[in-house]
Amino acid sequence: MPNHCTIRRRLCCRKVAEGLKILLSIKKNALNLELRDCDLSEEGLQQTRELREQVNELDVKIVLVSPMRRTLKTAYEVLCEHPKFEEIKFIVVPEIREVLGAFCGLIGEVSEVIPEFKAKIPQLDTTMIEDQDGNLRDLLREFTSKHSAFKDSDFTELSQEDILGIVRQAIQDNYPSSIETMEEIKQRVSETKPIVKKYIDQLSSDASESNQASPKILLVSHHHYLVEYLGIERSDKGEVIPNCKLLSDPTDYSSIS
Repeated sequence: MPNHCTIRRRLCCRKVAEGLKILLSIKKNALNLELRDCDLSEEGLQQTRELREQVNELDVKIVLVSPMRRTLKTAYEVLCEHPKFEEIKFIVVPEIREVLGAFCGLIGEVSEVIPEFKAKIPQLDTTMIEDQDGNLRDLLREFTSKHSAFKDSDFTELSQEDILGIVRQAIQDNYPSSIETMEEIKQRVSETKPIVKKYIDQLSSDASESNQASPKILLVSHHHYLVEYLGIERSDKGEVIPNCKLLSDPTDYSSIS
């Protein structure tokens, strides 16, 4: 198995009401503000638990994880019983977040989400989403302002509520097309792979010095992002990556500078 693997976390579009799971329509899900950066469903939690045994057999040293709640929870739930859990370094990487095409792809309030997982994960590194003073950045404002769809919008002085209103209208106007363009997704992928390579090289060097096999790096991200990252051919028939599964990364990192 390659030294770098990925775990795909797909949102299970379900909502509990009076003890019953109601499958939301795709359209309603796309425009449902309540599903912004939502948690895992019970079905999603069960899928993470089913993956534990397989992952526990891997010598995992580093986990690169999207800053969204469901990927952080996936990373934690999959690895919380790993024999070396307290030694594994979890690194929050903003570039591997969900593609913005619906409200479930919109980043949440990291000031609320990150403390929750810092209390659960001994080595959670949030350096990549902090400012120079070590404070968590305003990722909603930062990420949305980067999309070409909002090039004429000045988010500098707008409130969070106003920004959400602009984004919701854009999602509604563009749906089912994604607000984030393919070029923007490709750019994020190109920014991520050198980060992954850095850690692969670091672990390979450490392993070489100790004459041991190179440990594993896991990347926990989202369907549409991973399709591009892994170079998987897209299909008109829907999703092409199974939910909450280990996937080998075919990237030739020796060609990345």
